[in-house]
Amino acid sequence: MSKFLRLNIFFLFFLLHSFIINAKETPVGKTQPISFKENRGQIGDQFSKPRPDVLFTGNSGNLAFHLRNNGVSYQMSRVDKWKTIENEKERMQLHISAGQKIPEQTTIYRLDINWLGANANAKVQKHDQILGYDNYYTEVCPNGALGVLSYESIMYQNLYNGIDLKWYSKNGNLKYDYIVAPGADHKQIKLDIKGAEKLSINTNGELIIETPLGKLTEQAPLVFQSGKKLKAKWLIQNSIVSFDIENVDPSQEFIIDPLVRLWGTYYGGTQEDELWYTFADALGNTYSSGVSLSTNNIATVGSHQTIFGGSTSSTWGGDAVLVKFDPNGIRQWGTYYGGSGGDFASLCAVDNSGSYVAMVGVTTSTSSGVIATPGSHQPNYAGTASTNSGDAFLVLFDSNGNRQWGTYYGGTSMEWAYGCVFDPTGNIYITGQTASTDPNSIATPGSHQPSLGGGFADGFLVKFNISGVRQWGTYFGGTSDDSALSYTVGPTGDGFLVGYTTSSSGISSFGAYQPIYGGASTGWGDAFITRFNANGTMLWSTYYGGAGDDWAYNSVLDASGNIYIAGTTSAASQTVITTAGGHQPVYGGGASDAFLLKLNSAGSRQWCTYYGGSATETNNYCTIDPSGNVYLAGVTNSGNGISTPCAYQQNYAGGTGDAYLVKFDANGIRTWGTYFGGSGTEEWPTCSTDNLGNVYLTGGTNSSTSGIISSASSHQSIYGGGSFDGFLVKFDGCIPIAPPNTTNPSSLIICSGKSTVLTTSINCGVNWYNVAVAGTPLIGGNTFTTPLIAINTTYYIEESSCGSNTVRTAVTVTVAPAPTFSIAADPPVMCIGGSATLSPLGATNGFTWTANSSLNTSIPSSAIATPSNTQTYYLIGDNGVCIGAGSVVINVIPTPTVDLGNQTLYLCAGKSATLTALGAMNYTWSPAGSLNTPNGAVVIANPSSNTTYTVIGSDTYSNVTCSDQKNITIYVVPYLTNATVSESVAVCLGQPATLIASGGSVNTWWPIDNMDDPNAAEVHVTSPVTTVYSVSISNNGLCPITRTVLVQVNPVPIVDAGRDTTFNINEPMYIAAIGSGTISWIDGPNIYCKNCPMTQVFPAKSTCYTVKATNEFGCVITDQICIEITKEHLIYIPNSFTPNDDGLNDEFKIYGDGISIVKMTIYDRWGKELYFKEGDDAMWNGKYKDEVCEEGVYIYRFLYRAISGQKIYKAGSITLLKD
Repeated sequence: MSKFLRLNIFFLFFLLHSFIINAKETPVGKTQPISFKENRGQIGDQFSKPRPDVLFTGNSGNLAFHLRNNGVSYQMSRVDKWKTIENEKERMQLHISAGQKIPEQTTIYRLDINWLGANANAKVQKHDQILGYDNYYTEVCPNGALGVLSYESIMYQNLYNGIDLKWYSKNGNLKYDYIVAPGADHKQIKLDIKGAEKLSINTNGELIIETPLGKLTEQAPLVFQSGKKLKAKWLIQNSIVSFDIENVDPSQEFIIDPLVRLWGTYYGGTQEDELWYTFADALGNTYSSGVSLSTNNIATVGSHQTIFGGSTSSTWGGDAVLVKFDPNGIRQWGTYYGGSGGDFASLCAVDNSGSYVAMVGVTTSTSSGVIATPGSHQPNYAGTASTNSGDAFLVLFDSNGNRQWGTYYGGTSMEWAYGCVFDPTGNIYITGQTASTDPNSIATPGSHQPSLGGGFADGFLVKFNISGVRQWGTYFGGTSDDSALSYTVGPTGDGFLVGYTTSSSGISSFGAYQPIYGGASTGWGDAFITRFNANGTMLWSTYYGGAGDDWAYNSVLDASGNIYIAGTTSAASQTVITTAGGHQPVYGGGASDAFLLKLNSAGSRQWCTYYGGSATETNNYCTIDPSGNVYLAGVTNSGNGISTPCAYQQNYAGGTGDAYLVKFDANGIRTWGTYFGGSGTEEWPTCSTDNLGNVYLTGGTNSSTSGIISSASSHQSIYGGGSFDGFLVKFDGCIPIAPPNTTNPSSLIICSGKSTVLTTSINCGVNWYNVAVAGTPLIGGNTFTTPLIAINTTYYIEESSCGSNTVRTAVTVTVAPAPTFSIAADPPVMCIGGSATLSPLGATNGFTWTANSSLNTSIPSSAIATPSNTQTYYLIGDNGVCIGAGSVVINVIPTPTVDLGNQTLYLCAGKSATLTALGAMNYTWSPAGSLNTPNGAVVIANPSSNTTYTVIGSDTYSNVTCSDQKNITIYVVPYLTNATVSESVAVCLGQPATLIASGGSVNTWWPIDNMDDPNAAEVHVTSPVTTVYSVSISNNGLCPITRTVLVQVNPVPIVDAGRDTTFNINEPMYIAAIGSGTISWIDGPNIYCKNCPMTQVFPAKSTCYTVKATNEFGCVITDQICIEITKEHLIYIPNSFTPNDDGLNDEFKIYGDGISIVKMTIYDRWGKELYFKEGDDAMWNGKYKDEVCEEGVYIYRFLYRAISGQKIYKAGSITLLKD
């Protein structure tokens, strides 16, 4: 009996797996798998501050998530504005192509989900480490966050009391499970959602989370316990969300695992668009085909046909469409396919290798090369204007959307290709309906039916090889109307053709399940199922139907060769359609119900069921997953009988019809059923599956409500316009698997009393057991560490995501005794540079030393260790099964590093030096003769000559002494004996003095003011005052001697020769000098008395005279006066006067010879007139208005007349002095 309660919740925000809508119209590559990267300090907030509360981080598409110790945070983004890079160099740097857009403005929003009441210190287990690591250097961690590891799954143990929480990914999407132990209460789980604008639960039981970037949807919980469905729902109280689950048996396991829409998208432009079929390849890529009348949103840049080519008529217009999406719903490429007429693509298929995709449909386009390629099977359109019904077409593309070839298929009348399929060897079969009778246009000679059977039209089946060469073709029909809608090929090459017929003959084979035509109520007749071999030979054929209208849309094969047929039936046939005990043995009502039929490979019915409510179901289609589950899809307007409790969409949404999707197991037991649709109309839905069991639903819709058809951030989340858009939606399937044992083989054989680690590569829903069936899980996760084992033990792995439908894998651990070893070391303690001999003890079956660069293992029976620091050496031995190990520690005593500071010291003769050693415990110095002591860290040295001292520093541990040795040399420097300086010197003020030092090689003078070079032996100084200068004299700056010298600065005398003047040649001329010291005239002609301060001179022409003054210190100064000689007149203008009534120089007047004064004017310095007089008696007494003016400078202007009669104007300044 299971003892664990398991809440298996799909990632709450799966709709956001690619929240930024990608504007590129070219393939964007593969999506990176989800992983959980540990936080080693590289995670910070918007201010670059570390966030230690974030434990792990990762991305699901363009959604970032951060697992914290008390919750999870999601960072969503939306591109608000795009831009195109025009510069080619910038595009190359960004790795984008021309025309491709990149985000210019992005909105980022964070949503926090806190685990209320949870254990913030829950132990976190990391599982399935991903190979490699990351290093980060950011503002948050400038010193680096190194060796950051990533994991495939994370487990919070005991997050709540008795409840674990596991995070992992499934099918490329983020997922989490709550694992509830017996007796634990799931009501402890409370999710506090911060950042949501509104929380609500819609009529389908879905949790709606509204944010500024859109609505997020979490499906209603679907709970199973021991195969029984439990009633469960979301609970909301303010911002807190929890689970309400009824009738829980605490001793039994139960799983909450809803059908989950992984993503959904519209596909369409502004006109009518529909997708009629989707095919998934082995990698999970999907190819969808359909029709479009839109000129936008369909084709990608660089695709086969980027421009709409046909008519926009809604009755017979449009182009075929083929589009490829990756597993995450990201469009890889899309193309139109059509010419100027009407073109429709009914179905597409992919070969087993995933290399080619074929598409079929009908066309009325006739342009050369548009539909058919040159040299193809039928390169030209064969229809006629009168029928206007078109030819079938078949086109082959590679997986990148490059057309390989294309061909028409038809005669002069109507053809429509409804289906195509690849066989295992790459041949292509197409089916359809034809009314053409042209020879060899439809059927090949010798085929099963080489001509039209009758009525308006027959079905047809044709086989092409991969190169487009027809192998054979046949009609299929009787005397009335028939249509072949689908063909399915098995691994042997045999195939099954299905459709409808109104022919009562030419259809069934002898001994068939239903050899007789059942009838028709409105003209649709019976369904038929026919088996052909690879050569086109019919093996058997049967009708399937009653008196009403019955037709088969398609069929699929399971691994055992059973065939499942999906179709439509009306009420009149209800007595012959279903089997007793089936899911729905009674007709539901309305104009028609769906039916699902299972035949074995021989054509015998196994079971059949109706599927429908009280209204109408039609256009029914089936597919099968790798586990043999069968899915049925169609259109319904029934409000009952379709969905199961807690389905993805439990209620009919309205319009003229919703799509539906239902899952059956191989015995016809329904697993679940759901509606899919909005308030508008959904039509022509088909379904398909991929290798992972995911289910795809395709069709047309005009429901435009956001979030119903498309998921947020899908390829096209908004309805494009027109009467219909295509849609494609991907649901999570569930495939029970036997988890592979990926344990390292060496971990399956262990020594007694040890544990081991068992692993599986499956990441989702894994439990480990110690019994083959039932039992209590030991632990969840893809890694299991066993307890200590003493005997051989078998464990079992189970992947439980599909409920009770599980398979367990056995893993056996074999136990063997383990050997033990020891190592003897001689010596066990040593200094750096020493060596130790290591000898193994007890190794009876051989041994191996663990590699170590300091270990020499070339000696057979022992090893030599030379470690540079303390090392542990390991010895590994085995007994053929188990590995034992021994170890020994060699302790390496660190060698002290003695530090003496400088290794050279200069000491003046007769002085002592203190020597200090650092870095050791004990010290010994030598030579000891000139030391105060030979021991100790500090000693005093008194050498009489140059001496090198050696100190040995040592440390002792465990009787082992290690030492280091350093030297220091003391150079004894004698004092100078012949250091001299020049004698004191006297100079006149302003004259330089030269000072000379001798006897040494290094000189330093001071004070340095007014000195040219204070470090020279000979310096020149010009001092303004008497100064004593000092000089330090030494050899190389060692042991200097100081000497001094006096510079006596004497004053210089003063002398003034007077102002330059003018004399008449006829008048006597005198010059006078004033000053200090002895005055003499030393230069000039005809000096009467050279040693007289005042003397008469007799120049013959204008000249200058120099006077010299000498003081008692012998300092000399000179001055000069120049005389201008004139022969017409002579004038003298004083430069000052003293109007103080002392009878000397009391008036200012003009003196001259041969002149007469005309007029004189005196001004003060502001231009005010103080005196004016005309005539020779002009003379200013210094007064203005009878008051003597203030001392100062005044301006004069006068006009005089020379002997020649010439008038001359003079102006200047006169100084008035009062003393």
